[in-house]
Amino acid sequence: MSDWELSDKAKEQFRDIYWDTVYDRGKEQAERYILELEELFDNLAFNPRMGLKREFCPPEYMYFPKGKHNIFFAEKDDGVIEILEVVHSSVELETYFENENNIEKEREGLEKKLEEDRLWRERHRDDGRDDRER
Repeated sequence: MSDWELSDKAKEQFRDIYWDTVYDRGKEQAERYILELEELFDNLAFNPRMGLKREFCPPEYMYFPKGKHNIFFAEKDDGVIEILEVVHSSVELETYFENENNIEKEREGLEKKLEEDRLWRERHRDDGRDDRER
């Protein structure tokens, strides 16, 4: 059987699912649901083609519903299945991924700006002062 792993985001979501279920339904039900999810992850790792595509998700994401959650995963180059996100079914997925995409674009823009600033400082470091002081 192939392997699977949880992304950092999925680990956090998985932990939240466990504790929310403990609170709502008790520890026994929480442990049973977590085992069911892990069994699904095993099945997805064995047969990733079980996954479905959603037009509003990133292209590498595959999707599979389980209980009250939507499992998003991708197959890595080494054949390992990475569980990317575990999102509650009450979440409007189109809006969720649109917001995620906007956040990613904003992050990329900030990273680009930081790199431009770093390069500017590097070019002007030898001056002992920058152009704004001239």
